[in-house]
Formats: sequence, C-alpha cells, structure tokens
Amino acid sequence: MIEIVKANATHVDGIVECWIEFADFHAALDPHFTRAADGHVTFGKYISEAMASPTSLVLAAIDKSSVVGYALSTVANYPPPLAKRVYGLISDMAVASAYRHHGIGAALTEKTIGWFAAQGIDRVELRVVAANKVGRSFWRKQGFKEYIMVMYQEVDPKR
Repeated sequence: MIEIVKANATHVDGIVECWIEFADFHAALDPHFTRAADGHVTFGKYISEAMASPTSLVLAAIDKSSVVGYALSTVANYPPPLAKRVYGLISDMAVASAYRHHGIGAALTEKTIGWFAAQGIDRVELRVVAANKVGRSFWRKQGFKEYIMVMYQEVDPKR
C-alpha cells in the first residue's frame, strides 16, 4: 500500500530520482526543459530548502520505503494591486512511470489541497506544459481548469 507522508531528509534522494524522470519526460516534449548537468544536485538542494520552509509542503509517496512520487507546493502571493493576495501553488508533482494510474497523483493532490485549506487558502494554481496531454487530462480530472495562458518567444541575443 502506498503511503503519502510529509517528506524529510531521508526522502530527498528518492524525490530527486522521481524528478529526473519528470524532467526528462518534459524535455522530450520541449527541449526548453532539458536538465542542466548538475540539475539533480541543485534540485536536491531546492527540495531540501522547501522541506525546511513553513510556507512550503513537500509530500512523498512511499511504497515499501521507496519514494515513488512527490509533490512540491508553496504559499504564493499575487501582486499588491490585487484584492486577493495569497494563493496556493502546486509547483511540481510527479509519480514514477511504473506507479502511474493507481491513484497516487490524486492522493498527493488531495493531501496538498487539504494542507492549503487548513491554512485558509481557498485558491490553488499550477502550471502544466501545453504539450503534456496526459498532465492536462490528469489536472482536469482533479477539478482544475484553465484561466490564463502563458506565452513565450525565443529571442536571438545577437539581434
């Protein structure tokens, strides 16, 4: 049985392994997401810092003491001119490919939403890569809907 727990230092290496698979999946969709050579090291530090932050939540999905998924969320703020300032942000969520379609992502989402609700946060946002049809479908099934489109343009620095 998979257990969803608040992650700690013993989970960092397993979370990094899940992140590597997550990052490589996205890099195959768009080279913009290609990992840096030391990306796994910097991500390990980043996730460790998030674990220590009172405004972040890092969850780990555990199967027989192995990390098979994780979620990284944080309390975020809109710009000062807006009446509503605070919202929840699901920054990352990944489940190892061998464990997908078993409700782990839904369990991570439910626990994350519960954490935000306990803090009085009534809006949760996330980003999903436009080319990630599986991810978009998953998040819609979790009750999320589109409200803004992020656009980009590659610029030639020699221009």
